[in-house]
Amino acid sequence: MDIMKFFQAIKKFFVENPDSEQQHDDIMIYDNIIMPECQPTTEEIPPLLAYETRKKEIAESTEPIDGVFYFYDDKIIFDFYSECLRSDRENPCRQHMYHVHFYQNYMQRKFDGLIYGENSIPRGRVYYNILYIDYCYARNAEIIEQIKRTYRMTGEITVKTNNDYRCDTCRHITT
Repeated sequence: MDIMKFFQAIKKFFVENPDSEQQHDDIMIYDNIIMPECQPTTEEIPPLLAYETRKKEIAESTEPIDGVFYFYDDKIIFDFYSECLRSDRENPCRQHMYHVHFYQNYMQRKFDGLIYGENSIPRGRVYYNILYIDYCYARNAEIIEQIKRTYRMTGEITVKTNNDYRCDTCRHITT
């Protein structure tokens, strides 16, 4: 058993809820959504810089972007690795939820103390002109503006919170 599989097995045993995520040989099931396994092996995990650098086709474009972001230590951590142009509806990053792996392969390697799943810290998502964001940050105009600029959101946007984008701290708050 390689070291990454060993740590995943330990994590699954002690931390994860077996009802919300099950792993099989080549399929991942997340909250009843079945998708192909796209978890790279230890040797294939890209270096941290690959997760911090915007992909060339997205950097060179001017069109809006859909993507996921996280908050760590009150800073926005953009998932440049999984983001995709709005016009690119066939992008596998959109179809297979690669951001699930961004958390494991980048966030947990980069920042100390992150051992739980991606929903354990504040996060959000830009999807067309809807900004889903953790309740802890939903009223922070400076952060909203930074996200709008980064994802090239234009026109009127809607800011929403829901249980998918609420950390453990604010999960109990109702809007």
